[in-house]
Amino acid sequence: MKKIALLITAALAGFAIAGAQDFQKATELAKQANEALTGGNAQTAIENFQAAAAEASQCTEEGAAGLVENCKKGLAQSYYSYANSLIEEGKLAEAIGQLVSATKTATEIEETELAEKAEEKTTQLHQAIANAKIKAAGLEKDAAAKLATYKEAVEHLDEVIAKDAENAKAFLQKGQVL
Repeated sequence: MKKIALLITAALAGFAIAGAQDFQKATELAKQANEALTGGNAQTAIENFQAAAAEASQCTEEGAAGLVENCKKGLAQSYYSYANSLIEEGKLAEAIGQLVSATKTATEIEETELAEKAEEKTTQLHQAIANAKIKAAGLEKDAAAKLATYKEAVEHLDEVIAKDAENAKAFLQKGQVL
């Protein structure tokens, strides 16, 4: 009986130590993520914030929930920052994906200002892509390729209209393309 009690006590102590190490690991990952974000490496920040949040969500220590919340805030900001980097590189479609992630994460943690900024920028990118597609379609010689490019432009204009139903320019462009 004493052996069983001793084993249970040892196991609980082991779990407590392991849990403390997991929380420490999550804290260190969050710190590295913050450093990466402030250093301009949003991709690394995203990876580290995701890992830190996952690690912290498994912890039972006091402060673990707060760490998860802080990681999600950092994650939303990292998505937004990475999207801006992609825009500078001209990778607009990839930037939209990051902005969608920023909007989703920011909405989840009730960071409405960031969610609104990301949503607005997403709409602007859809408009920019639509404009580029319309221009490219106008230069296209092959009828099938021209039609496919116009179709892509309409898809982006539909996104703009879905997000901004009062955008007269998007409605006009869509009508012209159709």
